[in-house]
Amino acid sequence: MSLRDWTKQSGAFRIGELSADDSVLKHLTIGTKYLECTTAGNLYISLPNTSNFTMEFDVNMTTVGLFSYLYLLDSPMYSTANGYGIGTGYRNMIMRRTAGTSSQLSRTDGGTILNDVWYSFRLTRTTPGVMTLYIRGGVFGQNWNLVNMTGGTGTNPTTDTSHSIFKTAMLVLRTGDKIANIHIYDGVRQ
Repeated sequence: MSLRDWTKQSGAFRIGELSADDSVLKHLTIGTKYLECTTAGNLYISLPNTSNFTMEFDVNMTTVGLFSYLYLLDSPMYSTANGYGIGTGYRNMIMRRTAGTSSQLSRTDGGTILNDVWYSFRLTRTTPGVMTLYIRGGVFGQNWNLVNMTGGTGTNPTTDTSHSIFKTAMLVLRTGDKIANIHIYDGVRQ
């Protein structure tokens, strides 16, 4: 899925490209395209219906105290949608969204990621509702690592079966955030 395929609901965005290779994430090379948020807002894209999934993306946050999200939802109506997602920022979180309201299923202690550093995130969800969050980049290195929730709340993996069908991916970005290489797969990938 191309960044140009996403539909803007609010905010302003621009397509940029890396001018240097990332020192840790070897797939981020000169010329890699990314979407930069210039005014906070939301974008969405329609997906085939899925119940178990793997979603991956690269993110670089300029203001770590604020949060950005990638959700898989049952509709593009963010104010009423149901689904699950990843929150990145001062803390990293596995999120549940019910009737348009988000809650944390589990989260890290603060200070997990740094600003102006590229990280990759992966969230998997199996049919019985088991979700697992992984990270790589920065001090975490090139390989996928299970996100450690010690000092935060909840567990990783965590289980929730409140919602089961997802047909929309929704990005909720803050000004200055950059996101690249968004992949959403039907089923679990390791």
